[in-house]
Amino acid sequence: MNVAALVGLLRDLDVENDYPGFVVDELLGRELAAMLAGDQPLRLLAEATFHVADVRTHGDEDGAAGADDLDAALAAGAQTRLPGWPWTAGPSPFSV
Repeated sequence: MNVAALVGLLRDLDVENDYPGFVVDELLGRELAAMLAGDQPLRLLAEATFHVADVRTHGDEDGAAGADDLDAALAAGAQTRLPGWPWTAGPSPFSV
């Protein structure tokens, strides 16, 4: 439910004089990426990856302001979950 709600909000979010919308869409995008990634430390990695992807993602001029954040969040969250990273294959250095 939360992922669907964030996707819906980002898809339609558009604010005149973009700054208030910028603050909200950044927060929503970061949270969406983190939810898709799962638990720590993948959650934190997805949040950081979202910011990198967001800087490089630009929506079209006619689209909602949150649409490019949606694309960046989906990419960051999914990319973080992809298998094949050697540090995720062994025992966690964070386990007690």
